[in-house]
Amino acid sequence: MGRAQVTQARAALLRSICGEAISIWAHIRDRDGVSSEDAEAVSIDEFRDREFDRILDIVRASLDTDGVYRIMRGGHNACRMRFSR
Repeated sequence: MGRAQVTQARAALLRSICGEAISIWAHIRDRDGVSSEDAEAVSIDEFRDREFDRILDIVRASLDTDGVYRIMRGGHNACRMRFSR
């Protein structure tokens, strides 16, 4: 197989993979009742920033920020672990 044939084979494989991915996304979109008109096109950077913000919100909601500040200040008994029996 020559170089051009390998390149063509790779391109065909990539088209096939992309086609399958689009089909999967369409299936999920249809399953969840989201129309393609409702879908918002965003750049990778925007998507990444939104996901980081979402994760940060979860961390903030789950974190004892007062405890973190006590630890940072070296407060008395800053690290107390509680165990229930």
